[in-house]
Amino acid sequence: MKQAVENSAENLAHPIAVSLRCAAIQTPTIHGKASEHDFLSGLGAKAIISREEANDTSGRPLQKPRWAGVVDTVGGNILATALKTTKYAGLVAACGNAMSAELNVNVFPFILRGVSLLGVDSVEIPMRARQMAWNKLAGEWSIDVGSLVTEVSLEELNPKIDEILKGGIRGRVLINLSK
Repeated sequence: MKQAVENSAENLAHPIAVSLRCAAIQTPTIHGKASEHDFLSGLGAKAIISREEANDTSGRPLQKPRWAGVVDTVGGNILATALKTTKYAGLVAACGNAMSAELNVNVFPFILRGVSLLGVDSVEIPMRARQMAWNKLAGEWSIDVGSLVTEVSLEELNPKIDEILKGGIRGRVLINLSK
């Protein structure tokens, strides 16, 4: 089964890519930085697809089916493209809007291919489900987050914010107030 994880060198998609790898599911990854290829391969990406390839601007209502499922962390036209390229009865989980909160797509993926768009709720999800997810992330899906966390002092924060806005940070920035 072929799944795609979008924007996997960013924060949210790390545990998703790892969990799919643990489930022995092929996980091509969509990303815009060639410099991240080794890192993404280390997370389990079987192939890395450029943002340009994942961002259809042809205006066609459907594209050649590629994915049994997609985890989308960016939204916008990349989410629309994911829907148009998902195979019959495939699933697309939307859990982010880094590109855009807008979704401009027709009904064809839904009525001709039976594609399902699932929203991932991280706010109202019941505590029991949260605990199950956190237990998996702390156990069988755990990853070494050392390379994903950059620790800075409060004084070092402004330059890091500039880096974040330019897309120059991978993972999280932790502010150490005692530093």
